[in-house]
Amino acid sequence: VLGVLANINEASAENLFNLDRYLGFFRENGAELIVVAGDSGQSREEIEAVLRKVAAAGLPVVAIPGNREAKADFVDAVAAVRKDAPHLIDGNRVRWIDWDDVDLVTLPGYHDPRYMHAGGAGCQYFKQDVEALRKLAADTNDPAVLVAHGQPLGEAPTALDVIAPDGKHVGDANLNPLLTAATFPFGIFPNIKEAGAKAVADAGGKTVIAEGTPSETLYLHPGAADSIEWKMNDGSSIVGTAALLTIEGGKATHRIYRATRLTEAERAEAAKLVPARATAQTE
Repeated sequence: VLGVLANINEASAENLFNLDRYLGFFRENGAELIVVAGDSGQSREEIEAVLRKVAAAGLPVVAIPGNREAKADFVDAVAAVRKDAPHLIDGNRVRWIDWDDVDLVTLPGYHDPRYMHAGGAGCQYFKQDVEALRKLAADTNDPAVLVAHGQPLGEAPTALDVIAPDGKHVGDANLNPLLTAATFPFGIFPNIKEAGAKAVADAGGKTVIAEGTPSETLYLHPGAADSIEWKMNDGSSIVGTAALLTIEGGKATHRIYRATRLTEAERAEAAKLVPARATAQTE
């Protein structure tokens, strides 16, 4: 049972408050491991604050950078947190995690430099990095989960890589051949926020899987944990989501946790979590 977070984006008061909600959801549902699949923050200080909060849950945590973090900031933040929380695993360095019932293989960073917030300081991966995952997948002894920040190239309007408002597909075609039952039957791909809070059964995103429905292939987009309101491709709006990915008997199921808007009392409580200067959010 994996708890999955992504697109936290900043260590605002509201986001830190919502992290407690997500972590409570994970605990209540028996999560054994937490995956932070990129975009933890845009500075070393924010990345560290977010990862400290997640690691405080006491569960093993695997974190990778996405398209927002500078490589040096991510590495330094993880190293700082690991001094107090060695159960935080740097998925930028540890690329294969042999868990009891599932193996996780990480692909840190992003493929398209046009969407990297840190520019040349970000973590960009290349085609040869994707190809190298084949050997790791071949060596796994349990069902393999590919943990990435980007997403495969989609074909359908329900794919995980469809951007608003023009409906274009912006995924990485190099990932698609890996998403087969023989290589990676399961995956986590969270970058395009408006395409998220769902799971599909195929790289092209043609078949959406209902929550709680077992599937032999399942590719999960947990949505954005960030509390800033985001309009989704289906017309709905979210103010923060997280997900559970459960793998049993060669099949996977998922559940989405949808946060609600903070009440005034909750906002006041959230404001105590960080200095006042850090509580404002910007899109």
